[in-house]
Amino acid sequence: MTKTPYLTDFPRTVFANAKRRRQAEIRLRRDELASTGVSGYALLFEDILSASFLKKLSTTRRERHFSIPIVFWAWLSRILDSNAPCGKALSLIQTWCLERGIPSPGNSTSGYCSARARVTEGFLQTVANRSTDHLAQRMTARDQWRGLTLKAIDGSSVQLMDTAANQKNYPQPSVQKEGCGFPTMGIVGITNLSHGGWEGFETCPWSAHDSRIAPRLLKHIHSGDLL
Repeated sequence: MTKTPYLTDFPRTVFANAKRRRQAEIRLRRDELASTGVSGYALLFEDILSASFLKKLSTTRRERHFSIPIVFWAWLSRILDSNAPCGKALSLIQTWCLERGIPSPGNSTSGYCSARARVTEGFLQTVANRSTDHLAQRMTARDQWRGLTLKAIDGSSVQLMDTAANQKNYPQPSVQKEGCGFPTMGIVGITNLSHGGWEGFETCPWSAHDSRIAPRLLKHIHSGDLL
């Protein structure tokens, strides 16, 4: 029997501490954006990643449904929605096209996937740098510990597409039978705990210990930082 939930956000908004209430607000805002299409995300980040800024970075000059800025916002929506399938991103782009009164792409995700492959690493790095700079500018003394900016280094891993090049550079874990696993790449990143942004990362074999890769991230440590 299916039970209908009542007052689902009540404990998180009335009795919760400040952190839980803020998390509930963020989840609610995310759900609202997901229902408004690509334009909702673009409006939320307008003061950081304006349309004019992204247009300068884009390699597509015509306004079309698979332009780099539109594909970027659709891609970001998938990430914020727990890595939702490509169909979710395509549906947001279709909604955006209807809002603009321009021809909408079909229901095949191949066009979106091809367009996503054209988003360059340089584009993403510039977007990341601008976002991190914005976070740093908003940081105050209350965000520090005894006047020091707190940073942390930690590692994780991600699975890559199963190609010969990826298997060569980032081989799958040895515990998996050959041909039954995906290439696995290690990532060691540095997070600014005073504003929550990820300031840099290094890739490595998945089995590499964080302490071996950490020296490559020391370029992100400056005077007044505490690691």
